[in-house]
Amino acid sequence: MIPQKIDDCPIIDAVVEIRFVTKLYPNAVFGIIYNAFQEEFSAVEKLPILQIPDQLLDTDPNFKFKPHYKISNEKLSVQVGPDVIVIGSSMPYKGWEDYSLQIYNFYNKLFKLGVITKVIRVGLRYINFFESDIFQNIKLSLKIGNNEHECINTVIRTVIKENGFINTIQIANDVQNFHNESSTGNSKSP
Repeated sequence: MIPQKIDDCPIIDAVVEIRFVTKLYPNAVFGIIYNAFQEEFSAVEKLPILQIPDQLLDTDPNFKFKPHYKISNEKLSVQVGPDVIVIGSSMPYKGWEDYSLQIYNFYNKLFKLGVITKVIRVGLRYINFFESDIFQNIKLSLKIGNNEHECINTVIRTVIKENGFINTIQIANDVQNFHNESSTGNSKSP
């Protein structure tokens, strides 16, 4: 059973992504959203993707659902693209009850704007970071033949379909926490 809460919360990133269809001109999406939320989100940032020429952005499918702008306040960061909105929780993570309320309030106001014609995909992603080797603390072993080996760099990824949702779980033991670099100036690794 997965625990509901872990002391010394390991969550370093939590985002909800909505991909959508709109009838608006692509460059108008951010303007309408920013106009409606500018009092709640004081910080505005152009994301590096805007340095890529429009012709490439419009034709390369790798850029299709990428945000162009970021607005933020003390509780959320919201990244907006012509057909995607990504809502990230501020850190330290305060729990699903607080985060889901922030998400609900944002999307409730957003849907009233009429920006989104149809939702294509909703994704929820959490990244947990543990200081120690995660494989030493879970019930999992890898053997080649009958021999166990010390696993220096191991990544396990699985996709589970449950209750109509597709869940991707990835576990790795040789990673760096780049989320803390901006605030502390150094990275952590197990």
